[in-house]
Amino acid sequence: MRDIRDIVNIFLRLLSGTGVIGIITLFGAFLLDWLNAFWFVIWTIIAVIVAVSPWFIWWRTRSPRGIGALYPGVLSTGVKPPQVPYKGNALTATELYCRVTIAPYGQDLMIEIRRNGTPLGTVTIAAGAQTGTTPVSQTISDGDYFDINITQVGTSPNEGSDLVWLVVPG
Repeated sequence: MRDIRDIVNIFLRLLSGTGVIGIITLFGAFLLDWLNAFWFVIWTIIAVIVAVSPWFIWWRTRSPRGIGALYPGVLSTGVKPPQVPYKGNALTATELYCRVTIAPYGQDLMIEIRRNGTPLGTVTIAAGAQTGTTPVSQTISDGDYFDINITQVGTSPNEGSDLVWLVVPG
């Protein structure tokens, strides 16, 4: 309540002491406060737009993420879990990528990446290497699922281990 009384007292002093000049001064003070508030809102909106726009641009221009999984442990031949589903808009896969933590020894590691149980392509990781890639051009659709079939591993004691496989969209 004290704030309102102070404003009323200032207003009455301005009116009684200076007449029209006081009213103009009081109006000017309120006008400046309103303009300050207006510009504060405008600059706040601009700051929010500037802060959010890089994220918005990234969101609109981002490419689809890859589809893949980790198969942990020492590798052996055969079809391996998990079956990884794809949910989203159709896209074109341009590359198959595989990486192991421990490189195969003695012979190459061969991983067949499969879509809906059918081979999409085979990635070879050379003996002593940790990564391998294979170019492909295949359309991936909503509802497709992926898994791997390891057809060849390195020789003991380093067959290769901790395989990460990825279907890379273009």
